[in-house]
Amino acid sequence: MSLASLLSAALVALITTIGTVYGQKVAGRSQKETKQIEQSGPDWKAFTEEMRADLNKQDEKISSLESQVETLRERIDQLKSRYWVAVNHIRQLHLHYPDSREEVPTPEEIAQDI
Repeated sequence: MSLASLLSAALVALITTIGTVYGQKVAGRSQKETKQIEQSGPDWKAFTEEMRADLNKQDEKISSLESQVETLRERIDQLKSRYWVAVNHIRQLHLHYPDSREEVPTPEEIAQDI
């Protein structure tokens, strides 16, 4: 065999070895990335489950607050109704006893309503 064929065979062997090593590194990196992605999958699942639990708690709080707001609205409506009944009663008293206005003046807070 000639020196040129030995050198070309050695060069081919060297290139093949370099290609094989590089291919193994790329494959190893790809497998490592795949494992990382597979391992982070459960993290996303845990994250979404935690978010769902937090959202459920918030939904419960919102429902509770909505109920409280409704109760307060009903109470305000009841107090408004009583207020106007009282104002109308005071108007009637003023019509029947006009002199009482000077003795017991109407409070400024409700004077405009009467």
